[in-house]
Amino acid sequence: MDCVFAAEGAQLWPEAYDYRAEGMKRLEAQARRTTEDEVTAGALLWQELVGILGDRKLAPLLKALGEAAVDPADPAASVKPVILAASNDPRLGQWWLRAEKLFFTKQARSGFQAKVFHTPALSAARRRG
Repeated sequence: MDCVFAAEGAQLWPEAYDYRAEGMKRLEAQARRTTEDEVTAGALLWQELVGILGDRKLAPLLKALGEAAVDPADPAASVKPVILAASNDPRLGQWWLRAEKLFFTKQARSGFQAKVFHTPALSAARRRG
């Protein structure tokens, strides 16, 4: 957030203010609550990831994630190796175990056999039906 403030300043929002301090204060207050919502838990995990990787490794990681071929039915399987390749810090593996549970959901595959119809087959089906 400091680099955004350095580039954009307090004028980024319609009503100028120092969002660096306000945003972190709010997150820290939310983190102190006894019941943590998923949004706060996610924000804290991203903050922890930056602490593990450092600022310089975050942008390359985000770029690699954006370029990864992700299976929508099981996104964690394709994201995990990209995340873990970002650093050999052992904390990253522990971070991943918590992040995977919060950020990803594996979708059940359909029990139906996939059928692919080519144009001639579709045309014949229309004529019959």
